[in-house]
This record gives sequence, C-alpha cells and structure tokens, in this order.
Amino acid sequence: MRGAFWLRVLADIMQWTDDQAQVEYAWINLMALYKYDSYRDYQAGMRFVESLSNWLQQFEVTERHFAYEFIKHNLVYIGTSEMERMVKQFFYKFVYKKLLDVTASRLCVPGYTILTNSAAKRYLEILQRRTLFMGLSDGARLDVLRRANIGRISNEQVVIATQIDEFKWKSLFKDLKKDLTRLGAEENDKQFCIVYLIDDFMGTGLSFLRKDNKVWTGKLIKFLDSIHSSGIRKIFSDEFEICAHHFIGTKKSEHDITKRYNEVKDEIKKKYGNITISFSYSMIFPDTNKISDTTEEGKEFLKLCKKYYNPNIESEHTGVGGGSIEYGFGGCALPLILEHNCPNNSVPLLWAEIEKDEGNNFQEMRPLFRRRQRHS
Repeated sequence: MRGAFWLRVLADIMQWTDDQAQVEYAWINLMALYKYDSYRDYQAGMRFVESLSNWLQQFEVTERHFAYEFIKHNLVYIGTSEMERMVKQFFYKFVYKKLLDVTASRLCVPGYTILTNSAAKRYLEILQRRTLFMGLSDGARLDVLRRANIGRISNEQVVIATQIDEFKWKSLFKDLKKDLTRLGAEENDKQFCIVYLIDDFMGTGLSFLRKDNKVWTGKLIKFLDSIHSSGIRKIFSDEFEICAHHFIGTKKSEHDITKRYNEVKDEIKKKYGNITISFSYSMIFPDTNKISDTTEEGKEFLKLCKKYYNPNIESEHTGVGGGSIEYGFGGCALPLILEHNCPNNSVPLLWAEIEKDEGNNFQEMRPLFRRRQRHS
C-alpha cells in the first residue's frame, strides 16, 4: 500500500498519463526489487521510489523528464551480488595465479607441474601462508573474502585496516612463524613476502598515491611509513611485493596511478628498500559509460549537474581532486552507484545533500543515493 502511494505521487510529479504511468511503474518496481532498494544509505523508512520522488522534485517540471530518463537508461548500479562475485573470484583469478607464477619462476619448473611436484607444491603452500591481505577501507569486503576461502586463507592473514598497532603486528608475526614452522619453512623464509592492499573502488587514485606540495602521500605512503617504524619492518622479507587490488577501477585511475608510481618508485626504493608494487583490478569501468555531452541525455544531465550544483559541498578533501566537483571528484563524471556507498567520483547531483544557500544563490541538493562521507 505504501509503495503504491508513492508511485501515485511519482506519477503526479512527472505528470504521466495513466498508460505511461503503468509502463513506468513496471520498470520502477522491477529495478527497486532487483537492485535499488538494497542501497544501504537511504534515510530511515525510505527506499528507491520514495528517494526518486523526493529527488525529482528539486528540478523544474520541464527538467524532470531528462533527469528521470537519464536514471532509467544511464545509471550504473553495482549491487551486492555483483560485488560479492568479484570478491569471491579474487583469490583464484589474481592471488592463486600469482602464487603459481612465482613458484614456477623461482623453482624453474613448468606451472602445470606444480601440483604434481611435491617440492613445488610445498613451496606454493608456504608462499600462500606468507601472503597478507589488508583492507584499505570497509569496502574491501575482507569478511566475504575470508569466508569464501576457508582452508586457504587463515584468519591470521586477514587484517581489516593498514594502520594497526605494534601489538597486532607482533601477533601476526608470531602466528606466521608458528604456521611456517609447521609447514617446514626455512628460518630465513619466515616472513611475509606478498601483501595485498584491497579496496572496492579507485576513481582517480589520488587517495592511494599523490603529491602534495612536493611531498608524496596517500594510503600507500602511509602504509610504507607504518611498517618501517621500529620493530615492524622485520616482519617482511627484504624484497617483498605490494599488490594493490581494487575490485573496480576507471581508465583514468589505471593510467594515472601507473604514471604517478613510475615517478615515485625510485624514491620509494631509496627510502623503503627494494619493494615491488603492482596494481590490478577485477573490473575497469569503461569510458563509454561516463556521462558525456556527446549524447542528448548526457548533455541535458550535465546541464542539470551544473545548474543545481552547490559549491558548499566542497571541502579541503574534495580540493585534492582539483577545485570544483560539479562533475564529481577529479571531474570523473561517473553515473556509478555502489550498493554500500556512492563514490564521490560520481556526479554530486546523484549523492549530495545540502540546504539552499539563499545568500549566495546556491541551490538545495537532494540525494537520490545518499552518500556516507568518509571525511567530515
């Protein structure tokens, strides 16, 4: 009953005929049930149809058609099932494949013989235990990763954050040495040699690695600084590898993070030692899905993004991406929603929530998919 009421409200907002309303109701109900109602950050008591009705009312009547049609045809929503599929595939598509390649390379044996070669199989098992998995945010879904790989990954190999205290590091090291002794590893091999830094999404890569006032910073540098504190570096082998894996990346982040790393890798080697860093993605968001003025729907929606942009949503953190974020952080212009949060690389018209500023003539912004800010 409540859902039917809001569908009637939506029909009034959009000024649909009865026949048109029936067609749209079918689409809205399907998508709400199949995807959009599962979004985690709606306000209490609200789901997709209520949020859509509220969101559309911020536009003038003549603009609502363009806004609605864009959502219907261009929005990209990564739901729980899609995200969990990427997490569950991660170990075999990326980790295990890498471990096989490293084993084959170091023992000079063909990869297809490893599981039938007792020495190689033992080396692979030891290498697998010497691999550490760390989350860069709650989007890393390490709980799903751990449960999907019971018997392959132990609890002592999974850490939900990269900034942990010395006691936790020592506990990880103690458990590692205990397990490696049981597996018959050599004494000089009882250290972590591969670290996976995992996150859900990379839009520009600036939060992971960037240069501020001629100083390199970001999550990567903070992690390197933390493990080079007193007593921690010995937990890792002299030449260990960091594998930064994001379940979803953009073409921009894939290109820019590689470029920035090539600029800083000599400095990293000089300061932190001979550490190898690589980047991988379960999925690259295609540029063809970005909001572009090359299509009529894209052009009209970008006009709305500009008209209804309130600069008061900007902060020192958004400034890292280069000024205005009317087309999203870093100007990414994404129509992307992740079921647990909306990336700020998506256009703020989809996620921003701020009151009207009459003194500066700035518009109120109502969110369709309310974003949980990581920085206040």
